[in-house]
Amino acid sequence: MAVSKSVQVAGVKGLTGGLRLLSRRCVAFLVAAGFLGMALPSHAVIIQIGDTSGNNGTAVSGELDFSVSNIGTNLYRMSFSIDNTSNTGVGGSAFNNVRLTGVAFDTLGSIVMVSTPTGWRAQTDGTATLPGEASTFDACFFSGPNCGAGGNGGLLASAGSLSGFSVSFSLNGFANNAGNVQSALLAGFNSGQLAACMRFIAIPGSGPGAGNGSGSDVACNGGSTVSVPEPGTLVLLGTGLLGVGLFRRRRTT
Repeated sequence: MAVSKSVQVAGVKGLTGGLRLLSRRCVAFLVAAGFLGMALPSHAVIIQIGDTSGNNGTAVSGELDFSVSNIGTNLYRMSFSIDNTSNTGVGGSAFNNVRLTGVAFDTLGSIVMVSTPTGWRAQTDGTATLPGEASTFDACFFSGPNCGAGGNGGLLASAGSLSGFSVSFSLNGFANNAGNVQSALLAGFNSGQLAACMRFIAIPGSGPGAGNGSGSDVACNGGSTVSVPEPGTLVLLGTGLLGVGLFRRRRTT
């Protein structure tokens, strides 16, 4: 069956118009995604604990990486992971079997809920303590029988980071802005008003608190606290910049 040229031309025009509409919508989506990335909490906070010595003089260290999200009216969730970095310092590979068995820290507001990975528990009644630390902590997550004990579990220095932890808390005065809450936590840890400490066991060496792989120590946030962009936010921001670039190119052409 023959198709007239006018019908063919109309079909091509219709297809071209549809593609242009789709293109405009794609560009709009990319731009919107970028602005969404700008609106989201854009950073995760890394608290570096210990450096060259713990309370007992051992070379243990770790990281507490967290970000904050808004989960309801005046409700926030601090999701975090921990990393035992003891084998990256002066102890080197000799510290591969050092185990991180507890992490305790202060937070803002009133804790209403926690979650832990398998093999870990939490204490959030404000009375948690660690050996050698005079003050108590708002929250403590541990793999042993209690916050200050060692036990058989824990995170090896050679195992990489462990995620699946969270603390949910109620807090007024921040208008449900998770970014501002996260900034307040960062400022608190930087100023020393909030504390974060980790307990380590099975520490080798001959210094105080160590010996034949049976030493223990507690290190606190005497290192630096930094705020770094989260990968997901970088993707959204890059997507938005791509959309803006395409939009400007379309206007130029």
